[in-house]
Amino acid sequence: MNAQPLNPEPPSPAAVLLWPCEAAEILGVSQETVRRWADRGWLTCLRTPTRRRRYLEHEVRALASEGPWMYPREVAALLRVKPYTVTRWAAAGKLTCDVMPSGHRRYLKADIMAVLNETGKGS
Repeated sequence: MNAQPLNPEPPSPAAVLLWPCEAAEILGVSQETVRRWADRGWLTCLRTPTRRRRYLEHEVRALASEGPWMYPREVAALLRVKPYTVTRWAAAGKLTCDVMPSGHRRYLKADIMAVLNETGKGS
């Protein structure tokens, strides 16, 4: 698990910490999804002395402002490939995706934009 243990340096006193349910509501996802994103390093997870998870509000809001998750067909259009290619790349670990409870894959827009910048197709 990549969730950070008690940090030696606590956040600044001005930092607002959110409960998992608050972060999930802002992001429009389940609490389990927020936990998975923290485990993947997409959000910083701070722990209370009783090991409860808390999330930095500014990080949650930044992630929420990145826009909605992208569907495979949207990613395919940006990368100029077929949707099945996007799915294969995700299965091979070349693209990061989140699998919804329904089994469908969704891609974080920031990750896809980073791939576009790396390949030069975004310019």
